[in-house]
Amino acid sequence: MTGTIPNEKVSIAAQQQIIATWVKAKQLNQQQIRHQLGTWEENNDEGQNPLARILVGLEMYSCNGLGLMDFTVPSLSQLLDLTLEYSWSDSLMELQTLTRLTYFAYVSQDYERVMTCSKRVLESDGNFVLNRNIKKYGMLRNTVRQEMLSITACIQGKSIMENLSGRKHLRVAASKTFVLSARHAGEAGNYSLVMFAARHFWNACLPLLASPHDREQFKEPTKIILKNIIKAESKNKQEKKDTCLLHQWTTKDFQNIGLSVGCFLPGAEEDLMLRTSLYGLLFHICADKADWETALKVLDEAIQVLPQTRHKLLIFKLMATVRAGSGCNFMMAIQKVSHESEDYLSQMWRHLVTVSKSIVGQLSCFQNAIIALQKQEDEWQRVDYLMEFAECLYCNQFPLNDAIKPLEWAVDLLLCMKFPMQSSQEEESNAIPKFLPIENAKVDNGANGTMPQMNLEDLSNIKQLEALFRAQTLMALFSGRGSSFHQQHCLMAYACIIRIWQVSLSASGIITKAFSKTSQCTSPQKVQSKTPKKDKDKKKEKQVEVSKWKESVDTLPANVEEWAQYDCPNEIRYTFKQKTNSYGIHWDNFPKPTCTLYFMDLLSKELQKIFCPHSILPVFQLAEVIASEVLECRSLSDLYHLRIALICSDLKLSQASVYHEKAAGEVYISELEQAMCRQEIALKKEKNIHMKTEEKKLLFENAQLNGSRNENILTSSEKGFEVNAVTGKGLSALSFPHLWVEKAEVLIQLGLYQPARLLLSEAHAATQELRALSDMSRCLYLLAVLANLERNHRQAKALLEKAQLLGGDEQFWYNSTLSLTEAILEEGGEGKQSTACEILEHTISVLRSTLLKRPGRQSELGFMIASLEARKTLIQIHFAQDHMTIDANSAQFPHIIQESYNKLVQVEKDFLHHGHINYSAEILLECANICRLTAKQEKNKRNKHSHYLDAYSLAQRAVSKTEEVFHNICSLFPFNESKNVSIPLMRQLALRKINLVEILLDIFHLVITEKMFKNMGEASFHEFMEEIRIEDDAIEQDWKYMKRTMTHITLAQLANIQNLCKGSPNIKSKCLFLTGKTLHLLAINVDPVHSEIYWKPNVMEDAIPDIRKSSLTSAECSEQDVTESSLSTNECHKDRKKLQELKTQQRMAQKYLSQSSEALLQSVSIAFSHNVTDVLALASLEMAECFRQFDPISTSQFLALHQSCSASIMMKNILLTATSNTSSSQLAALLHLQNQLKQNRNTSDLLNCVEQQLTANSVAWRNLCIPVEHFNILDELPSSFCILILQHSEDRSQLYSSLIEMPKVNTSRQKGKLTQQMVQAKVSRFPVNPDVFHILLEKMHLYKQQKMKNHLKKTVFHNLKECVSKTDVTPTEKTGDSELELVSHFSEIIEIMEDYLKPTLSQLDFSAVRESQCVSVSAAETGKNKVKDKDTNQAGMQDTPVDLGLSVVLLGDTLFMDLPLEALSIFKEEGISSVSRDFSLQLLYNRLHWAKSETAFKSNVETSKGKTTKANKKKNVQMAPLNRDLSSNCLPVDTRNLKYIVDPYNEGREAEASSPSRKIQKILEKCYDLFTVQWEGVIGNMCAPSQAEWEQLLTNCSAFLFYGMERFMSHVSLNWLVAMNITKCRLVILLDLVRSQKSYQRIANCDFHKSCQRIALERPTETAILLSLTGVGSVIATQWYTNLEENAERLETLFENLLSFGKTTGQTVHVLQKSRSHRKRDSIKMEADSHGSPGEKVEEQTVCTSSDPPASHPSFFNCVLYGLPNIILM
Repeated sequence: MTGTIPNEKVSIAAQQQIIATWVKAKQLNQQQIRHQLGTWEENNDEGQNPLARILVGLEMYSCNGLGLMDFTVPSLSQLLDLTLEYSWSDSLMELQTLTRLTYFAYVSQDYERVMTCSKRVLESDGNFVLNRNIKKYGMLRNTVRQEMLSITACIQGKSIMENLSGRKHLRVAASKTFVLSARHAGEAGNYSLVMFAARHFWNACLPLLASPHDREQFKEPTKIILKNIIKAESKNKQEKKDTCLLHQWTTKDFQNIGLSVGCFLPGAEEDLMLRTSLYGLLFHICADKADWETALKVLDEAIQVLPQTRHKLLIFKLMATVRAGSGCNFMMAIQKVSHESEDYLSQMWRHLVTVSKSIVGQLSCFQNAIIALQKQEDEWQRVDYLMEFAECLYCNQFPLNDAIKPLEWAVDLLLCMKFPMQSSQEEESNAIPKFLPIENAKVDNGANGTMPQMNLEDLSNIKQLEALFRAQTLMALFSGRGSSFHQQHCLMAYACIIRIWQVSLSASGIITKAFSKTSQCTSPQKVQSKTPKKDKDKKKEKQVEVSKWKESVDTLPANVEEWAQYDCPNEIRYTFKQKTNSYGIHWDNFPKPTCTLYFMDLLSKELQKIFCPHSILPVFQLAEVIASEVLECRSLSDLYHLRIALICSDLKLSQASVYHEKAAGEVYISELEQAMCRQEIALKKEKNIHMKTEEKKLLFENAQLNGSRNENILTSSEKGFEVNAVTGKGLSALSFPHLWVEKAEVLIQLGLYQPARLLLSEAHAATQELRALSDMSRCLYLLAVLANLERNHRQAKALLEKAQLLGGDEQFWYNSTLSLTEAILEEGGEGKQSTACEILEHTISVLRSTLLKRPGRQSELGFMIASLEARKTLIQIHFAQDHMTIDANSAQFPHIIQESYNKLVQVEKDFLHHGHINYSAEILLECANICRLTAKQEKNKRNKHSHYLDAYSLAQRAVSKTEEVFHNICSLFPFNESKNVSIPLMRQLALRKINLVEILLDIFHLVITEKMFKNMGEASFHEFMEEIRIEDDAIEQDWKYMKRTMTHITLAQLANIQNLCKGSPNIKSKCLFLTGKTLHLLAINVDPVHSEIYWKPNVMEDAIPDIRKSSLTSAECSEQDVTESSLSTNECHKDRKKLQELKTQQRMAQKYLSQSSEALLQSVSIAFSHNVTDVLALASLEMAECFRQFDPISTSQFLALHQSCSASIMMKNILLTATSNTSSSQLAALLHLQNQLKQNRNTSDLLNCVEQQLTANSVAWRNLCIPVEHFNILDELPSSFCILILQHSEDRSQLYSSLIEMPKVNTSRQKGKLTQQMVQAKVSRFPVNPDVFHILLEKMHLYKQQKMKNHLKKTVFHNLKECVSKTDVTPTEKTGDSELELVSHFSEIIEIMEDYLKPTLSQLDFSAVRESQCVSVSAAETGKNKVKDKDTNQAGMQDTPVDLGLSVVLLGDTLFMDLPLEALSIFKEEGISSVSRDFSLQLLYNRLHWAKSETAFKSNVETSKGKTTKANKKKNVQMAPLNRDLSSNCLPVDTRNLKYIVDPYNEGREAEASSPSRKIQKILEKCYDLFTVQWEGVIGNMCAPSQAEWEQLLTNCSAFLFYGMERFMSHVSLNWLVAMNITKCRLVILLDLVRSQKSYQRIANCDFHKSCQRIALERPTETAILLSLTGVGSVIATQWYTNLEENAERLETLFENLLSFGKTTGQTVHVLQKSRSHRKRDSIKMEADSHGSPGEKVEEQTVCTSSDPPASHPSFFNCVLYGLPNIILM
């Protein structure tokens, strides 16, 4: 049987059996088989045949590994080669052999041999089917063949699965081989092999079943597997299996591998479970295509095929799901599972709720799910279902009573629950306190209160209290703000939270004490040791810092301040986690922590609605503990720390706010969160990568909310956060974007914009990848809010429009619409009001249509509609009021205001109807302010009274409604809980009371004015008769009552405001100011002397003769008492009595006045301390009103303070406009952040940090600040200064003036000491006509416009004249006529200005000031000067000390700066050497402040002169140093450090002789040897300066000259200029405002891209303000357009006087403001003085020629000086 004889008749199968027996015998005898596989005869030289070698080798492999002797086997590659080369006569044996080889290769992990063998086997199956007849072959042999094919295919699939390496296509290939294996097993009727293959198929495809696209490819394979399972099962029943085994003993062959080998995924543990899962897979594949008919057929087949076991429950569930979703009857499927447990049946019904399309079906399913739960252990589940049922009713717009009833049922179930108490819990329960912070904290089942009540103090189960809290929160949400029970539900939910704290802390305190007794800090130390040492130390520091008030770790905070500072101790947190603590905060008591946190967020919003933000602190404190200890998510804990910080900031608890901000840390987004989120997104993208484009489009179309998108609003609530399903703690990676958005929203409100932007950008990128549309739109909305705050309104508009395309709920549309409106209004542009109103109207219409579909949400939607209506109406009102200010005579705008007013009245009723009393009060106050404004503009007396009465009535109603809400809130909590807390409602009430008081003070002022006119007898006969006629009118009766009660009401309201302004210094200072103003008005009203008399000059001197006269009259009267008759005696007694009354009234007036001064000084003090500039301005002016002529110096001080504050506010607004691009510089970002924090969070720590940084880095900010040292400024000004203050009142009806003469130092010695005179001041106040001043400003504006147009015409005409050889003379004549008209126009302006200021200027006498200066020089000093003059007579003009003379500094309000004040006749008096102007006394002092380093500067100049002289000698440069004697009042500027930029674009080259480039070159050549050798600059005819050159020249100069065309600010970058600190530059000369044709084209193109506000910043006054803010000492600038010739002349005059004559800046500009003859005379005089021959032939040489322009020519006063007049070039 060697196989060598070809004619042997022994079959291969028989040979295999014999060889197998022989090999087994060898193994049992422990005999190895020789290398030749030794079965040949010894005398036979030929070896064994290949078949025997193959069979012996296979048998040796099958016998190895059984614990017996192992054979030394040949390699599988040899056996495989022999098998493939051998020509098999028996195909079945060939298949068997290859199958065994495949198996042995798989066992040895030879992947390539497995694939080779298996492919050969499967290929042989195809050849066998083609070449053989199965019937002839035999059924038994076919069965064996199919089994081996099945085994081979299964082995191939397993080998592929083990070598996947993440390749998806190999997984699909493996699943196909498992299907092939199942098919062959089904043909063989081998059920075990079919199920074995099916399990491996399930393992292979399960990871791919999440995607519908991937599921689709498994449809046919699943069908094949299920079909073969059925086929194999039926064959098993019909046929008896008698297949012969390969061996009769145990081997390691494929027949003995065991069908349970391997780890199978869920769904394949059992055969029936696997079959059910496969039917479920096939069902879902059909459901993906919405092929419900096929899906039902699949389920019907499953029901018929599968036996009646629990495994069919999934099939019945799917059957019921399909029928419920399609609207068919599903009760049959439900009946199939009716015998199951209550829990399963209830879950089945609950599942059907989610798929049922009809509302009736959903409600029916909910009802059955609730009814199915009857056992007591299922009560918790029933409570959850009842709450979900209530949410379903609410979302489906059922009546609110129906929605609340399930909640009432849930509350009843919770209250009726009984909890068995273990013995270990009794001690803890007894220690739980039986008190609550809210009185009568009882729970009832609803609004009617028919069920018995239960006190919360009787409840101690944490889980029960948590469920009650959720139920009460839902009741509050459903009932809405308009319900009378809304507040009750909110407070009950809050009481549940407090009770949870009480129970938990008390029980944990016992455990903590027990731990401390048994061992000294064992467990707590272990817990603490896990944390890093630094964090532990920080935690200890924080607890020591904040928690000093705590008596023990388990003490419950007793008031709001303690809750704000509370941080749950580590000891308590440790006990919360103990499972033995049944009252702890852990998973057992909070099984759904994310759900609890979501309801806590809902409760916080509802508590905000009832104005109880202080009640949110315990809620968020508990939420932080849940996030930290239950969820173990630090990032979520940080979110609640930030929210607590925000609440503390709102409550003005700044210390607690800072603590919680620090607790949250500065890393708001961790790298681990980012990595986890990105990884999860990548996995999800990989799953969805095959999603079809049509599905994507459908997804977006369904999610968007357009004109009809309101159908999807709020049909599903926000899900909140999800727990990490893998770890069971922390948040899911896909929840992080939502967490980042929540953090960003809080950070924005806290003013932390940069971290908020980082969070939003990361969240937006994540939500885009996740296609989370609602989160995407919210990210975009918050980014838009951030852009609005940063003044980037264009970007905000784009973001909001993009967000609205994605859509959202009603709250999103409400918020985004308001933000979009703000962006449009703030951005500017024409028609912005109409655009904003259209957007508001569109959203209102959408919300109205939504309200029709959702009547159950009437309270919330009604509020939104009313709020948007109010916003739209107020926009229209403000638009009309602004235009009325411009055009007061328009009849259209009052009509618009009246219509809008009527709309506001209706909106107020809507707010009241929906339960928003506070918003109703706000609208009432807006109506009151409209009536107040109308009353101010009304001329008719009766109508004025009527409007004021209406304004008072509306404001009083607003205050009453706010007080009602406030007292309601105060009544809910004990007084000691919130006594030191300032809730926002308190501040709101205080501000509304302040508004009411302002209206009352307007009425009071009107009463005093009418009384004054009546006493003076200025009323006409017509007015007298009119007053008699309306005396009995109802309005007049109310007015009389108002006059009697207004002072008492005002003082009562102000006294009440004092109790409402805790933590609000701005409100407190405003209240004190109004108190002082009220008392001042009382003093004026009581005083028998008219208030105007006190403003008359020399009022105190005039009062003495009056007193003497009244005394003489009294004496004469007493003498006549004896002689005259009794009638005369009675008259004298009446006079005496009247005199006594007048004295009493005057004493009362003085008392009121002193009280007023005290209150005002307190207001000033608080305003100084907290930088409340607006209140400081008002209070200082009122103080000036109190002092009047009684103390002119104090009056002047407070008037100057008022002007400084007003100028600071004005300049800050200009600076904010100039820095509107907050990304341009650090100053821009910080300035706008400070402005926002000042308005919203004026006591925050961030505000202090921002202001400190601004003070350290920005000169502009320091110039805006008003320090308390303002009162000492006058003592530090040079003695040559004479300050003239001109300041209008707010309504421009009064003009205040003050002439301040600086103190003069008398150098004559008196007992060896220097004496200093006091500051002298003259003050006045005169009534002026605002209309006249308005006309004056209009004329000046018109003059400047005409001047600009005239110069443009001249330029065009000049160009035409050059092009045409012969030109008509007419244009020249017309040009001359227009010049004369302009001169005449200017003279008219001067005349009107003189008349307007005549009462004020008549009180001024500069000659007396000049005389006092001259007298103050002592004889000794004069002698010194004479000696000095003799010694220095030959030194020339450089050695002559500067005689400053009298330097008048005009401090006018902003409107005065547009007028040519220097042209007033009073400034032409002899002795006035300069007239300069400035914006405020504070700014003037800041300009002088740099003189502190003057000594160092002088020494540097002296040392540098020597070095410069030596250096210039080497260069052969002749340079004369300016060795001038510096007066003590002068400030030197280094001439050598002058920089210049001349005509940057060379636009003036057409005027050859007068072109700026040529002119400056001539000056440089002329003065080169003396001054200009070190000057640097850029001239436009050479090259245009770059921005870097601008910056370098301006920052490194002591003086700067710009000499060019158009506006100076049009040449520089505004963002760059305002951010600079150029304090080194003490003098800027701007010779601009010249127009040529080329320059006009350039400026027109530039202005086209600028806003009106931006162009306004380039006007001369604004330019001077911006330069002054950056630190420039003096600015010489032109005020209106001029020509090149005039500017060239000005340049020559400036350089001549500043450099040659050594005059100061003030004197030089004063020379410019004189006529040419005066200038010539002065220059000759200077030359005569310098050459020692003064007065010779001066008169002859200064004869005025006829060609000189008149003394009041406009060009003389075009150039003015802002700032210091005492700067001198050295």
